[in-house]
Amino acid sequence: MKLIYSRWLTGVKLNALSDIITAIKALHDQYKIPHIIISSVQLATNKDTLVCAGSSITTSGKPRAFSITAPMLEGPFVGTGDMFAALTVARIREQAIKAGVTSVSHWMSEDDVVATDLPLARTAELVLGSMHKVLARTGQARERKLAILRKSGALDHDEDVKKNRVRYMKTAELQLVQSWKDIKKPGEVQFHAELLK
Repeated sequence: MKLIYSRWLTGVKLNALSDIITAIKALHDQYKIPHIIISSVQLATNKDTLVCAGSSITTSGKPRAFSITAPMLEGPFVGTGDMFAALTVARIREQAIKAGVTSVSHWMSEDDVVATDLPLARTAELVLGSMHKVLARTGQARERKLAILRKSGALDHDEDVKKNRVRYMKTAELQLVQSWKDIKKPGEVQFHAELLK
C-alpha cells in the first residue's frame, strides 16, 4: 500500500469523482500498486466536503474503487497527512486479519469481495472517524488558544509577523494526546464507503 499524491504520478487533476477513478486506474495500471488510497480531495462541485478514495485490485488487475465523503472542518490543521498515514498503517493490519487475508500475497481479498467490503475500505472508514474527532477537538482548542493570544495582544504586533505566524500555527497542532481514546477506538462508523465507478 502506498499513500500518494496522485496528480504528480498520473497527471490527472482531481476535480470530480470521474477524475478520481481515472487516477486510480492509472496508478494500478502504470505502477502495479495493489492497494491505493487517496487521503483527501476537495471536489469543485462541493467545497464543504472532502473525499477519501481507494481501491484494491482483483487478480486480473481490475480496480475495486470506493469513496468516502466527510464534512470539511475549518482549519488550518498541522500534521493531518502524517496522522492519516500512521492511522492507515495501524488499521490496515487489523482489518486484513479480520478479513483473513494476511497469509495472502499483498493481503489481497478474493475477487468477489466488493469494494466497500475491502479491508482498505474498512480501514479508511475507521481512520476518517478518528481523524474527524481529532480535528474537531483541535479546532475547538485552536479557538480557545487564539482567544487567549488575542486577549494578551500577542498577535497584534505588525513587526513580529514571523512570530505571529508561528504562534498561530502552534494553535493548529493536532490534539493527539487529548484524543487518544478516539484514536484507539473511533466508535461507530460515521462515514461509510460507497462504490466508485
